[in-house]
Amino acid sequence: MNENSSLTEIWLAILAIDLFRYLIPAAAIFSLVWLGRKVLQKYRIQATPWRATQHIREIAFSLSTAVIFSIIGTALFFAITGGYTKIYTDREQYGAIYYYASFFLLMVLHDTYFYWSHRLMHAKPLYKLFHKVHHYSRQPSPWAAYAFAPPEAVVQASFYLIMVFTVPFHPAILFAYLIFMIVRNIWGHMGYELFPRWFVKSRFTFWSTATTHHDLHHETFNYNYALYFTWWDHWMRTEHPEYAERFRQNAIGASK
Repeated sequence: MNENSSLTEIWLAILAIDLFRYLIPAAAIFSLVWLGRKVLQKYRIQATPWRATQHIREIAFSLSTAVIFSIIGTALFFAITGGYTKIYTDREQYGAIYYYASFFLLMVLHDTYFYWSHRLMHAKPLYKLFHKVHHYSRQPSPWAAYAFAPPEAVVQASFYLIMVFTVPFHPAILFAYLIFMIVRNIWGHMGYELFPRWFVKSRFTFWSTATTHHDLHHETFNYNYALYFTWWDHWMRTEHPEYAERFRQNAIGASK
């Protein structure tokens, strides 16, 4: 795929990448928890079982999200190859430190964007149009990671539009981040808490969201808006008051 490929060829290639980026890790993590459900039952966050109709809905909306992402991705491809963005290809242009640090910069910026756009989509005038579809899954499964209504899919993709036009990133870092992001997103929707019990209290990990963090958001609706870090929920007092306790009840090492 290059700038000499036809528009259709470029779009289909980007669509294939987006589909595989969702389907492969979602299928892998779903298979893990489904095949091991008897062994993993004690780590199940919500007792209500998944239904096949839920998975069909989640996959259908996730596939529509992949289509929307691919359309926006195609536009970005032409913007990048046309030299209209901040994307750079020489790893030495900004130095090795920035090259690797930019991955973590993406995480911090994305977490901030996600928190505030997420809260905004919970506002009554916007919720039904943008975010209601995602909350159809009160007991989310790995397939729910991309289960967005089309308007929300545009909101989610807009983060990358903003980034490539304002902050320098190497394509390899951007692609690696996209892989990390979807795997982390699927992990956050898998419905089982597979982090150790000390995770939310350790000074090295308390700032990172566990699966229980986002699962509680689906269950209770008005708490835990963040993506990777607990900072914004702490600062804005939107963390669920029972998050730490619910986590300890289900995490590896909990006594049941």
